Amino acid sequence: LLRPQADAVGMTLRVDAPSEVVPLDQALFSPVLVNLCVNALKAGHRGGCVVISVLHDAARHQTVWTVKDDGPGLSPALADRLGDACARGDIVPGTPGIGMGLTLVLANLRTLGGTMRVAPTNGSGTALVIHLPHGTADARSSSASERIRRNKIPPLH
Repeated sequence: LLRPQADAVGMTLRVDAPSEVVPLDQALFSPVLVNLCVNALKAGHRGGCVVISVLHDAARHQTVWTVKDDGPGLSPALADRLGDACARGDIVPGTPGIGMGLTLVLANLRTLGGTMRVAPTNGSGTALVIHLPHGTADARSSSASERIRRNKIPPLH
């Protein structure tokens, strides 16, 4: 899904993940990963690389996902506002978007019981780290997106 976009901008997309699988709600988590990767591809440069890494932390019953790019990085002021609706930086002038992507990412992560933070990168690029707890009994019985569908939200009029 993302490799053609990476190829189109002359970047490499690398995935470092163990072979073990931890169940997660794909309907809620896939948009998180896609949004973070698309943002990383926008911030990167020709010849650059976006790395997705996954670490299963059995001791803490969580999976840690990191999406790192080698773009210009985030200013501390923008990093503090990442979850604000319509927060956008001038990282890449002229890049399309209205700043809602990370707001939706954070909403999905909250629904999944996860968190996201900006990690230090030693001066190069941006690294966003997601902590996603392994499923609880309720999560195993049905996915978060299934629970949302059961509690149907009335349409806006």
